[in-house]
Amino acid sequence: MKLRHTTFILTSLLAGTMHASMQSADYPYEKALKLQAGSNPTVRFGSFTADEELFENLTPRNDNLRIIDSNDTETPFLMRVKKGERETVHERSVPFEKLSFKKLPDNRIGIVIKNTDKRNFKTPLQSIVLSTSIKNYEKNVSVYSSNDQQNWKLITGRKPIFDYSKYINIRNSRISFKATTARYFKIEISNITEKQESPFTRLTRETRAGKEFSAIESSTFTRTDFKINEIYVYEKTTRLIKDKVLKRTYTSSNFQNTTEDKQSLITFSTANTPITSINLKTETPYYYRRYTLETSSDAKSWKYAHSGVISSVNNNPDSKKQRAITIPHPIRAIHYRITIQNNDSPPLDISGVELEGETQEIVFYCDQDKDYRVIYGAEQIKAPIYDIAHVLTQTKSDATATYKAEEQSANPEYGNDKRRSFFLSRKTIMIIAVFLMIIVLGWLIAKTAKSIGE
Repeated sequence: MKLRHTTFILTSLLAGTMHASMQSADYPYEKALKLQAGSNPTVRFGSFTADEELFENLTPRNDNLRIIDSNDTETPFLMRVKKGERETVHERSVPFEKLSFKKLPDNRIGIVIKNTDKRNFKTPLQSIVLSTSIKNYEKNVSVYSSNDQQNWKLITGRKPIFDYSKYINIRNSRISFKATTARYFKIEISNITEKQESPFTRLTRETRAGKEFSAIESSTFTRTDFKINEIYVYEKTTRLIKDKVLKRTYTSSNFQNTTEDKQSLITFSTANTPITSINLKTETPYYYRRYTLETSSDAKSWKYAHSGVISSVNNNPDSKKQRAITIPHPIRAIHYRITIQNNDSPPLDISGVELEGETQEIVFYCDQDKDYRVIYGAEQIKAPIYDIAHVLTQTKSDATATYKAEEQSANPEYGNDKRRSFFLSRKTIMIIAVFLMIIVLGWLIAKTAKSIGE
C-alpha cells in the first residue's frame, strides 16, 4: 500500500513538471487576437500576420511563442511563410529623345522630349524623374503632353521637386501624373538659377594707427544653376501572381554612413525581422561597387552573411533593382553592417535603406466563439510539437478566419503563476523526484534482500 502511495506521489510530481512546460507566467509579453469582420464563421482555423514587435522578442527558431484561449488552454499553431495572390508592379524606363531646350522668361526653362520606344507607344506613362547631383534646391515643374507638338495639354502643374539635405535627408526628384499614351512631353522648370549662401564668409578689417579698429563679417552668395544629369520617363504595369511568397516592407533604425580607408560603412538595426532585400537610397548617378554584408546580435562581433555588387551603369540611377542587395535566403538579425569598397572613387551619397522581407503568418486551430491571445518572449523554452501541425501545413491562408494581433502589452501573469508556487520550480521538482526515487529504490532493494534472507 505504501509503495502505491509513493508511486502516486512521484507520478504527480512528474506530471507537475510536464505541466510546467507551458506556464503562461514564463512569457513576459502578450497580444490579444481580434477576429476581423467578414471572416467565414464555419472555418476551424485562424491566422494572423507576425508583426515587428513579435519578431523582436522571438528566438531565431520561434520557440518562445504560444497561443492560449480565455481558459488558458494551449492551442496548436504553425508559423510559416505567407503565400497568396500578389499584385506586382513593374516600372520600366522608356527610351526618350531630347528634341529641344529653351530659356523662358521669369527664370524658367522648357525641354521637349519624344517617346522613341519601338515596342509599344500605347503603354501609359505615369512619371518623370529629373536626375541631378545638385543639393539643397526647390523647384516647381509643370508637364504638358501632345501627339503632334502643336496642341499641348497640361497634365500636371507646378509639382515640387526638392532636396533639403542641408537640414534633413529628404529629397524628391519625381513628377507623377495621370497615365497618358502621349508621344511628346514638354517640361517647364521654374527657379532654374538660385542664389545660395556660400559656406565662406567675408571678413573686413579696418585699422587705425596700426591697430585694428573694427572687423565686419558678412555672408556671401553664389548663383547656382540647376543642372539635370538625365531625364527618365516611366511606365507601370501590374501583374497578378498566384501562390507567391508575399513580401512586405520592414523598418530600420540607427542608420549611419561613415567612410574610412577607402570604404563606406553602412550600419543600421532592425527588429530581428526576416530580410530578403536591402535597397540603398542614393542619388549618385553612376557607380559600380563591391560590398560585403555582415550581421550581429550585439554590434560587436560580426558574422559574414552575403557579398556582391551594387551598380548604376545603365544611366538609370532611379532603378531600385540595381541598388538593392538581394539576399538568397531570409536573414534575421538585429544589427547589419554593409562594407562598400570605394577604392579611389568618391564615397556614395547613401541617405538610408529600404528593407523588404517575407511576410510570415501564424495559423492556429480555433473556435471563433472563444477569445485568443498570443504570449511570447520566454527564455529557454523548447519548441512545441503538435500532432495537428501537418493539418495546419495544408491549410490555405484564404481558408482561415482572419485575426489581427493587437498592440503589445505586458503579460500580467508573468513571474506570478500560482500553479508554479504550488509545484515549486521545475528544477526543484526534478531534484525532489529523483531523491524520492532513490529512496524508494533503496527501500525496495532492502525489502527484497530481507525477503530472500528469510
